[in-house]
Amino acid sequence: LSGEFVMDDWPVIAENPKLDSAQYISDYFSGGVWKNTDIGSEQDTFLYRPVFLLTLYIGKQLFGNSPFGFHALNLTLHFINTVLVFFLIIRLSKTKSRLLALFASLFFALHPIHAESVSWIAGITDPLVSCFVLSSFLLYLKFRATPNRIFLILSLVFFVLALLSKENAVMLPFVMIAYATFLGQEQGQGVNHKPSLTHIGLFFIVLIIYFIVRKIILGSTIALSDFSMTGVFHLFSFVGEYIKLLFIPWPLNYYYAVPENGILQIWGAIFTLTVLATLVFFVAKRQFKDKIVLFSVCWIGLILLPSLSLAFHAEPNFSIRYLYLPSAGLSFMLPYLIESLFVRYKKATVISCSGILLVFSILTIYANRIWQNEFVFYSHAMAVTPLQAGPVSGLATYFRRNKQDQKAIEYYLKASELGDTLDKVNAFENIGLIYGLKGNVEQSTTFYTKAYNLAPNRSTVLVGLGNNAWSRKDYQATRSFYEKAFQADKNNYEAAYNLSILYRSLGDMNKAAYYQREALNLKR
Repeated sequence: LSGEFVMDDWPVIAENPKLDSAQYISDYFSGGVWKNTDIGSEQDTFLYRPVFLLTLYIGKQLFGNSPFGFHALNLTLHFINTVLVFFLIIRLSKTKSRLLALFASLFFALHPIHAESVSWIAGITDPLVSCFVLSSFLLYLKFRATPNRIFLILSLVFFVLALLSKENAVMLPFVMIAYATFLGQEQGQGVNHKPSLTHIGLFFIVLIIYFIVRKIILGSTIALSDFSMTGVFHLFSFVGEYIKLLFIPWPLNYYYAVPENGILQIWGAIFTLTVLATLVFFVAKRQFKDKIVLFSVCWIGLILLPSLSLAFHAEPNFSIRYLYLPSAGLSFMLPYLIESLFVRYKKATVISCSGILLVFSILTIYANRIWQNEFVFYSHAMAVTPLQAGPVSGLATYFRRNKQDQKAIEYYLKASELGDTLDKVNAFENIGLIYGLKGNVEQSTTFYTKAYNLAPNRSTVLVGLGNNAWSRKDYQATRSFYEKAFQADKNNYEAAYNLSILYRSLGDMNKAAYYQREALNLKR
């Protein structure tokens, strides 16, 4: 609860003007996540999360810029999810022991891999989508047990809310098929197998509508990645590391690159293929007397699947937070795995489970500390991925935000040495901004020019050069830079506003009025 804003918390929440007024709510449904901040990003081609943005808006109205309130919201959602997992365990497993169900749900509550999703405010996407997915699935099971259509309707409503919160919700209908296949006939209680598949079809209809809406709004349905053998090795490595973290949650790092200290790629491939082959063997031989294990494995694998596609990206993305919802599958199977031990050695089993929960608690407390503030977080990330520009640039921004300009410049220069062209542009632009705010126009222009040479159409860089030209009273250059900036990005409020002032000072009232209207439209 004492944690500060970290990383994306700043542009998405604390410094996001789109969360300040209800007039922007319609924009949440007509554009991607980053379009609803002051930052543009190519990720807007697949990040469509209006309910996530609406949740942040409500939080902003309730808590303002208080990290405490947002942390309390994350914790509340995590508590609700734990309760939902408890009731799902009761429904899915045959155990009659509420104590076993409690232990299994506490494994979910205290699992260290959840620290990133719960302790990082912007990580609320995972607890949020999980709340809707778990609710939808629980209501679906309730509908199967007592065929009241209101439960099916509510299940569909929660599924829609889940889809509008995060993309991995698309796998819920496939999870329902896995349930119908392995557990449906056992637990139908009067609802036969065929109608179950018919009702699941309604969820696929909702899914198709969702993809159509995404296509209309974002221009794409899903984020496709190019196939490559490197991506295949990364995929095996990711799967191996994710499975390892489910059972051995250490180390708990935020990765800016592919993990180097986890299971090696070749061993990840061997491990993954061995697990899959074992499951196929047992299914073929019908060795599982209780299909809850198979369903739980399907839950983990299916919901994790969209995140595994990130192994094929140009910059592979491995994040522990992607395990948040899949890890519920581990809790579903736990009662089955330990029930025989619980019956024979109840006291020893309770002590052992309590000991594991204690270890989980200690690891979670340690992991939470990483997210206390940006200095701790970025310092830790630099230690984990020392050759990546991301954490170095983040630490530079932390120093700039805290008025430690010299340290900020030092770390931006380090980031420019480590990063690609975009990292260099960001670093040079930020250094130019720092010098500009300090009144050192010459140094500011030097670094803005470096950024301009790498990205001549970057609107914010052009505005910076225009500001410096104005300081030198070179009005012709000022006008040229501002107009280029506005042409490069029609949504650049600062470019439009500055042009309105400039033309007013130059006596061209027609153009001044035009850019003033543009600025006012952008401000609205």
